[in-house]
Amino acid sequence: MLTLKNATRTNWTSNELDNLRQWTAEGLTREEQAKRLGRSKTAVGNKLRELKLVPQAGLWWREPEITLLKELVAAKKKPAQIAQMLRRSPRSIRVKIEQLKLLPPIQYWKEEEYQKLRQWANEGLPIKNQAEQLGRPISAVRDKISRLGLGKDRTWKPEEDEKLRELHKKGFNNQAKASILKRTYYAVRRRVLGLKLGRGPTKPWTAEEIKNLKKWVAEGELRKIIAKRLGRCQSVVKNKITELRIGRPYKAHPWSKDEENALRAYKAEGIEIIEMAQRLNRSRSEVRGKLARLGLVTKRKPWMNKELKLIRQWIDERVPGPEQAKRLGRTYAAWFNAVKRFELREEPFSHYDADLRAAVIELVQRGLNQKQMAATLNKALSTIGKVVRELEERGVVRRVKRKGPYFVTKEWS
Repeated sequence: MLTLKNATRTNWTSNELDNLRQWTAEGLTREEQAKRLGRSKTAVGNKLRELKLVPQAGLWWREPEITLLKELVAAKKKPAQIAQMLRRSPRSIRVKIEQLKLLPPIQYWKEEEYQKLRQWANEGLPIKNQAEQLGRPISAVRDKISRLGLGKDRTWKPEEDEKLRELHKKGFNNQAKASILKRTYYAVRRRVLGLKLGRGPTKPWTAEEIKNLKKWVAEGELRKIIAKRLGRCQSVVKNKITELRIGRPYKAHPWSKDEENALRAYKAEGIEIIEMAQRLNRSRSEVRGKLARLGLVTKRKPWMNKELKLIRQWIDERVPGPEQAKRLGRTYAAWFNAVKRFELREEPFSHYDADLRAAVIELVQRGLNQKQMAATLNKALSTIGKVVRELEERGVVRRVKRKGPYFVTKEWS
């Protein structure tokens, strides 16, 4: 059962008021200030407003924040992005931008501009040139043309549908159909689905296309570029390359002596396999297989009974896992797997070191949530969540409400 420690109100001392002014300048939240003073969050908030340390709607804007806000607005950042950088709500960012008049006022359309739009629509002037002459964004001009009904009539005509069916029967892909009909790829795709034409037959390959395909594959051209040149989809080009057996053979080109010597040097330097593959212009599987054939891959060292006894002894002495692995001359992953495999630890195993747990416990005492912990410790939010759940399972921390803040109940043991 929860009980109130101080049910009666106590007067604010001058020392407490000085602390409030100092902590507000440092950027501490009301929760942290209330916890340090042993008062409720409501009492601290009322006192801050009474001292005019914060406005009614939230924190006052400081001069560095206003300067940064002006720079971000000049860089054409969105309010949501600015809010994330300044750690404020998007609404407060928009209100401050309006107060400072950082954006030009809304330019309403005039009758003269409407007449110019109608004239340029009859003349066929591009939208980009219209926007430059009016001094407006291209999107604004395009929307206004659409609302006035001055745009081109892009509805599909019967002759276009007939041409589309004809091209579909001949096996042309949507990209080729779009270039012939002078429409976008997505417009052709939607129309094909609307007419329920289904998947058309594959266009037969001509001798000239096969000749060009062999030439471009030999030159090392990408399938994407070849498909665009031939007016076919990539899957059709890939299947044809496989059928003609003109692609890269499954077996890679043989290793030279220089490459083997370089591989030995890289292994001696301790370079990772992925970097070796990048330097030698080969895949990681090729590098890994060659290392195994050259005998450069160290085999797994079996665990001795003497080592297992030392691990049991060090676990009882509370020696950290990384330190044990360093003493044994093994990796932390190998030590971790050995502890689980041979059941050397009776209590539930912890995946995280003592320093991270201690840091999380300290931040829980300060009243921070998991997102603030992740930002403070420069860790992933999922990692902090796992540590907090582990501490909750051990009974070190717990929360009263389901989505309320955590608080420490006992020390880690």
